[in-house]
Amino acid sequence: MLAAVLEVCAWAHAEWVRIHPFANGNGRSARLWANGIAMRYNLPPFVRLRPRPDAGYAAAGAQAMRGNWQPTVTVFRRLFRRFVAALSERS
Repeated sequence: MLAAVLEVCAWAHAEWVRIHPFANGNGRSARLWANGIAMRYNLPPFVRLRPRPDAGYAAAGAQAMRGNWQPTVTVFRRLFRRFVAALSERS
């Protein structure tokens, strides 16, 4: 189920970036969408809003603008793993 939720988060994020409805703030809005979906399925909000995430995020966004959302899935899996690892380091 985790893989499916991360894919939906990535798809929604990439589609928001692709349609680019605002002059500014599309990336932050897309990250809010992704985190909202994650929380709907009882996952933590794992995509930070600011600063923009690293881990290939910018390159995945460029691909999303071309209609290819699969790189965003890869980035979101990486971001989720990092988020969980950081949580376990704190405890």
